[in-house]
Amino acid sequence: MNIISGLLKVCLLILMPLASVAAHAETAKIAIASNFTGTSLELQSVFEGQTEHRLLLSFGSTGKLTTQILYGAPYDAFLAADITHPKKIVDEGLADKDKMFTYAIGELVLFNHAGTLATTQSEIISQLHASDRIAIANPVSAPYGKAAKQTLQSLEVWKTLGSKIVQGGNIAQTYQFVITGNVDMGFVAKSQIIHNQSGASWRPPNGSYTPLKQAAVLLKSNEGNKAAIDFLEFLKSNVAREIIIRNGYGVEE
Repeated sequence: MNIISGLLKVCLLILMPLASVAAHAETAKIAIASNFTGTSLELQSVFEGQTEHRLLLSFGSTGKLTTQILYGAPYDAFLAADITHPKKIVDEGLADKDKMFTYAIGELVLFNHAGTLATTQSEIISQLHASDRIAIANPVSAPYGKAAKQTLQSLEVWKTLGSKIVQGGNIAQTYQFVITGNVDMGFVAKSQIIHNQSGASWRPPNGSYTPLKQAAVLLKSNEGNKAAIDFLEFLKSNVAREIIIRNGYGVEE
């Protein structure tokens, strides 16, 4: 009996720390801009492996996710594709301004999946005019779409291209338009094509669009959620920053 009793005590000592970890593990619902889909899945895998927390990720255009949050969607944190929409959530009293931070800086590129692209701006303008259809994300709801519109305006072709422009509901759908050949070319996130082995891209000149500083906020409705708090802190770590940079984004110093 003493041997059995001793074994039971040993088993309890082993299981107690595991039970403690499980007791502190939580689940967080994170709303994420669609341009950050692939990167966030990689970050999720590393974070969950390190913490025992679980993340439920929901993707969409920043504008639509913001509307959902303003109408009470039960998210714990929001990773937007800009700063404007998180500020709007802060202004509505749904998030704390002091806890908002830039987790990534996006870059817009013109992408042609099947063909080639010129290198000079004048030649790019000629290619845009020669194209039948050009994809951008919705400028109203998607920050990358707004940046694409600003770029076309800076090239002085926004009005002349007119009906050639096809709008995706978000940057993920816009990328699908291009990659499937439904359009000749399109403005997408650099992060979406950085690992592509085919296709050609062109980077708009500096100043063509408002910098795509992507901000994250912890929502007040569930600000005590440990998984959400820890995930946002994880985004600031060197491990997370390296993943973000490797996937085509910049980070603030």
